[in-house]
Amino acid sequence: MDRRRWGFVGIAARLGRIIWFVGHYLAELGRSGWRVALDVASPRSEARPGIVHLPLEARTDAEIALVANLISLTPGTLTVDVDPMCRILEVHVMFIDEGKEDEMVQYLKDTVERPVLELVR
Repeated sequence: MDRRRWGFVGIAARLGRIIWFVGHYLAELGRSGWRVALDVASPRSEARPGIVHLPLEARTDAEIALVANLISLTPGTLTVDVDPMCRILEVHVMFIDEGKEDEMVQYLKDTVERPVLELVR
């Protein structure tokens, strides 16, 4: 066993990452929920739905499933399809401007996938 991983310092570091991730994800849920709620409550919808293809850095089925489910739990996004062979998620997003698909992919990677991978690896 690796002493750094399972010693007090390793456990404290992992616990710190878990606490950071929960806070990060709850903040993201709040932001997304607020944006969807404002759009639903406003007389004119600002929604511009679209589909983006998110290439994954996640390797295992568990990592892919966790990323896909966290994306689906976030208001305004929904994982539509998973291609485990190519490791690509097809994600429906509620707010996307035409030609800004790459920015949305980067946003999903930065706010969901990378923090998940830092947590589980």
